[in-house]
Order: sequence, then structure tokens, then C-alpha cells
Amino acid sequence: MVSNYNYLLKLWEQRNEINQKFKEIILTSIGNKAYANLNLQEVEKAIGKANLVILIDFTERCILLTDDIIIELDSFLADFSTFVKTKVDTKRLKKYGTIITYSNNDNQALLDLIKKSPVVDFSSVEHLFGETDGNIKKRHKTGYE
Repeated sequence: MVSNYNYLLKLWEQRNEINQKFKEIILTSIGNKAYANLNLQEVEKAIGKANLVILIDFTERCILLTDDIIIELDSFLADFSTFVKTKVDTKRLKKYGTIITYSNNDNQALLDLIKKSPVVDFSSVEHLFGETDGNIKKRHKTGYE
């Protein structure tokens, strides 16, 4: 879980570097119009099909892994104290404190954050990937499924 978290941080850094580079390319090639809403064809023309696929791929991988790690961390925190109580003699803790516990207290705002993002429909970018929506989704497995 911790190594996945560290990997995710590096993945987001890479994604953001790519995103920044592509924004600069778009500004250079399109100019002030880049601040307006661009359609897919304009972005594809500015940065190229391969670069657009890379950005979409990185972004989706980051979002999915972020969702899974948030859910995993919440589960770990919720179950940690129960597990520790089976391994630690709690009588020995009286001088030192207690076992840390966590609860989301059914806080709806927090529970909403712990939900997975909606499933992406890749049908509009199938032509970029040269693959079907289903095949693109298969590429974005995180191991937490």
C-alpha cells in the first residue's frame, strides 16, 4: 500500500509534467485561442495523436489508482485498531496511551470522497488509441479490482 502510494505520487508528477509541456505546445501553436475551449481535433492537431494518447492514458491511470488507494487507506485505517488489538497486549499500553482508532462517522462528505470516480467512456477517443472502448479499459487495471 505504501509503495503504491509512492508510485502514485511519481505517476502524478510525470502526468503533470507531460500536461504542462502539452499546454505550452498548445499555447505556442494556437496562441491566445488556447484559453478558449478547444475541441479534440484542435488539441490533436496541436500536440499530435500519440502525445494525446499518452496524456489520456496517464490521466486515467492516475485517477483510477488514486481512487483505489484512497479506498484502501480508508479500509486500512478503519480495520487497523481491530487487528492491532489481536497482536498487542493492551494492558501493557496503560502507561503509554491507547491504540489509535479511526472512523469516518458516516460523514457523508467524507463518504462521497471515498467513492470511485465514474467509469470513463472511451468511445470518443477510440480512433486515437486504435482500440475499442473495452480494450482501452482493460489497459487501466490497477490490481485493486
